[in-house]
Amino acid sequence: MPDEALPEWTTPLDEEILELLNTELTLTPSVIADNIDRSRGAISRRLNSLEAGGLVEKRGRGKYKITSDGLKMFDGGWKTVELSEEERKEMAKQEYEQRMRIENELGMSESEYLSLVSDELAMLEDENPGGEDLFSEALATVWERHTSDEDS
Repeated sequence: MPDEALPEWTTPLDEEILELLNTELTLTPSVIADNIDRSRGAISRRLNSLEAGGLVEKRGRGKYKITSDGLKMFDGGWKTVELSEEERKEMAKQEYEQRMRIENELGMSESEYLSLVSDELAMLEDENPGGEDLFSEALATVWERHTSDEDS
């Protein structure tokens, strides 16, 4: 629960989103939706409103982080996420392996891949506003498109 009253234009869903973002993490709408059991489309719409209201900011394509104004709603700022050294090493290893897989199998950098995914996601959202799990569909579409290009 925020310690200060949220602006009157916010909704209960906004409060749930801000609670989840009240960490040092930068999250995508899909990750937020999965964690609070809501549709990704609803999360995306509310993130746009929260961004316009200055409570969250977009960091890169499709990634959001709470702003300092958003943090002011919570006493003490961010909730910290504690990871053991082993957990940190495992996460770093998984991130590295994913980057290498993208580079080796698709012949592009992770940022190039995510840029293509973001473009694909925008197109899917235009075609199917409020559709479920469009982010996963965008990931799969870009992956398939670029792996089938290599097979040709």
